[in-house]
Parts: sequence; structure tokens; C-alpha cells
Amino acid sequence: MDPNLFMRMAGAWQGFQQRHPKVIQFFRSAVASGVPEGSVVEISIKRPGQDEMVTNLRVLPEDKEFLDMLTRMS
Repeated sequence: MDPNLFMRMAGAWQGFQQRHPKVIQFFRSAVASGVPEGSVVEISIKRPGQDEMVTNLRVLPEDKEFLDMLTRMS
């Protein structure tokens, strides 16, 4: 990975945390006790003047490492 990109991503992540503390706290609370296999994660986006888009995923055993990394990032 490009070190400059990594540094920009780190700065962007810090800014995101400052601008959206409720979102960060939600993720911390939601994953603090772990996200067990079989859990369903749902994501939606509502753009102004457009229909809502929704998707979900069922957590697989192979997803655990990635979810654990996200937990450590916050």
C-alpha cells in the first residue's frame, strides 16, 4: 500500500470519528461483544430525492477476522 495513501486514510478516519461520534459509538457498542457467525448486518443509504437502497450480509466464519480488524480500528 502506498504510504501516502495510508497516511491520508488515517487522517480521514480521525476526521470521520470527530464528525460522526454517534456512528462510531454505535459500531463500538455493536461489535464490542463480537459479531457471531449467523448475525445479519444491514446497511442502507437514503439519498435526497431518491429511493432508499438497502443491502445486508450474513456473517460467515471467514468474515470474523475482517470484523475484528474493524473493531480494533475504532
